[in-house]
Amino acid sequence: MKTMLAGLAVAFALTGCASIVSGTHKNITINSTPPGATATIYNKRGALVRAMSTPCVVSLRRGDGYWVPARYKVNVEKEGYNPQTFEIGPATNFWVLGNLPFGWIGLAGLLFFEPSTGAMYMLSPAEINASLVPDDSVKIKSKS
Repeated sequence: MKTMLAGLAVAFALTGCASIVSGTHKNITINSTPPGATATIYNKRGALVRAMSTPCVVSLRRGDGYWVPARYKVNVEKEGYNPQTFEIGPATNFWVLGNLPFGWIGLAGLLFFEPSTGAMYMLSPAEINASLVPDDSVKIKSKS
């Protein structure tokens, strides 16, 4: 029993407050009016992360390397409508300050664990609501 408690204590000591409270991923909700649009998510290097039909929820990594926050671009498209682009960017996760009362162990979490997992960052916005506008050029072409 003592070994298990010691193991749990070490596990908590090697993690940070932001990691425990917020985790390393953030769920982002993507809605569109009208529904059924394609939401395509790209990382900051332009690589495809995921493509989904709206409404949807996607889990995105908060970090993109040691001390590097993640950034994403979301394109929402539907045939007959003008596409919209949104950006998801980082903000500081203030739960990292919860490491400070724990002295050297907390400092290790603040300087090593939180930056390596990305838990020290939040992603914003947490919800995207795309109001797609009909593309008038499509209507003009179809009347011809």
